[in-house]
Amino acid sequence: YSSFLHGLTKKDKNLDEQKQQRDNSIIQAYNQTKDFLLQKLTERKVQLLSESEQNHSKDLDRIQTEKDRVLADVGELSAACDGAEQEMEQGGGVFVSQEAVVAEVVGKYRGKAAPTPVQTQPAVFQPT
Repeated sequence: YSSFLHGLTKKDKNLDEQKQQRDNSIIQAYNQTKDFLLQKLTERKVQLLSESEQNHSKDLDRIQTEKDRVLADVGELSAACDGAEQEMEQGGGVFVSQEAVVAEVVGKYRGKAAPTPVQTQPAVFQPT
């Protein structure tokens, strides 16, 4: 009996060691997979944030370009009107020439189409 019990004890110990090795292998495989997936998710996050920033910058550039164009037009119209207003306040006879300047500037914009709204990329994020 002693020998039989000793053999069972040895088998018991071997089974415990095998289980521990198997558990360690499972944990190691899990950790490697988790690390790999986390790295891929992090890379994807960085890529998506970069694309978002690029789209945002493009939209801001389009808006700024349109603002600059419209402000230049408004500035030209405003300058012509300010000049005519000053001539009227001074009561000078040069108003006729200012009237021609205002008519020319206004005429330049009379046939011009109104600015169209700037098309932007809508910011949409839908996780999969």
